[in-house]
Amino acid sequence: MKSGAECVRPAFDLLEKFDAKDLSAAAAQFDGALSLYAKEYQKAGLKPNVFDGIEAFEKMYLG
Repeated sequence: MKSGAECVRPAFDLLEKFDAKDLSAAAAQFDGALSLYAKEYQKAGLKPNVFDGIEAFEKMYLG
């Protein structure tokens, strides 16, 4: 695993292009940012958790 000094956290401004009238675009932008974070996890030797939906997340997180 790499140290924190070797991992660079990318910066994202999710509100820069946010439009309340187009929530699908906002969700797609958020998904894109999460995808980039997942790549950073992989660079650090970590496997990101991916869930099919909120129910799967709740089941894993809440037990």
